Amino acid sequence: MRPAVEDRGIDVDAFLAEAVAAERRALTGELRWLDILPGLLRRWGLEAAYDDVVAVWLDIEPVAVARDLARTVRAAGVGCYLASNQDEHRARHMHQHLGYPDLLDGELYSCDLGLAKPDPAYFQRVLNRLRLQAAQVLLIDDNEDNVGAARSVGLLAEVWSYLEPVEVLTGHLAHHGALT
Repeated sequence: MRPAVEDRGIDVDAFLAEAVAAERRALTGELRWLDILPGLLRRWGLEAAYDDVVAVWLDIEPVAVARDLARTVRAAGVGCYLASNQDEHRARHMHQHLGYPDLLDGELYSCDLGLAKPDPAYFQRVLNRLRLQAAQVLLIDDNEDNVGAARSVGLLAEVWSYLEPVEVLTGHLAHHGALT
């Protein structure tokens, strides 16, 4: 949300910290982010920024190399799933506009599971949904806390950010047998 609020005369870091804390209940499906957002913006005198904030929140740039790797891994017979912390509105937006039904074997959103990463119970719920043992699942995530929580329940897990070279990602996939 930084681009939508940074030139509006507020302490952007404090605003973002409050926004992240407020969003947590939406990530588990308890509340809806679009119901919480107006009050948050009102407290900060940012009511006029609503449309800009929502537009930035829904602006997701697909990572082409990761999408290509998902296709390659799936073609080799390995299932690929998205495991993501999302509010129900953004999750549906991602599903409808990013081509995930054709790209992935499934989407595991926190709002649908009732738990959010890095809660280890989130990963246990993912395993239950997939009907897989922890050692059969490799999580690639850009957050070390999420990777640590996944490992704590037995998942294979590695950190990778789209800001890193794709060779790091392909190395993780190859190391765990998901890419030959």
